[in-house]
Amino acid sequence: MTGLAGMFLAATASMVIEYVLTLYLQQIRGWSSLATAVSFLPFCVTMIVANQVSAPLIARFGVARIMTAGGLVSALGLGSLAWIGRDTAYASILLPGQMILAAGISLVLSGAAVQSTANVELHQAGLAGGVMNTAMELGPTVGLTVLMAVAAAQADAVQGYAWAFGTSGAVFVVLAIAASLLFAP
Repeated sequence: MTGLAGMFLAATASMVIEYVLTLYLQQIRGWSSLATAVSFLPFCVTMIVANQVSAPLIARFGVARIMTAGGLVSALGLGSLAWIGRDTAYASILLPGQMILAAGISLVLSGAAVQSTANVELHQAGLAGGVMNTAMELGPTVGLTVLMAVAAAQADAVQGYAWAFGTSGAVFVVLAIAASLLFAP
């Protein structure tokens, strides 16, 4: 179950950063669509690199440690984005937050995929994969809805974005604790 929760949360975090930062950069900061899109390239590159190293890390350290680390790294990235303000610098706050979050999401996704399909009998592998993909599809839909409700509870849009990032980061801390307790060898 924690594997599915990790899949759900990692997919949620991926959508939250894309949606909220796009709104922030375009509506609050006045960036063009092209500049906003380019600002996400480091996030994408970091995810690609982190995905390449996550499998060997899981093999070496195990699912519990990697999901715990991924949850904490994701929380760190989201926590840094929770300091967002009207004039937050891209290079010193937003860029590192994006890259840290991307690395954490990759670790969580990889660990969650292993955990969600571990010990599944061969004849039920398709079912397990389908349930895992359902969690990944529900994450952005349900998670973004909840986090945008958290954001909308604030009178100021930027403060609402900060609350959405902070809330998501807190949930990743809970995931990390759950992963360390439930999967401990």
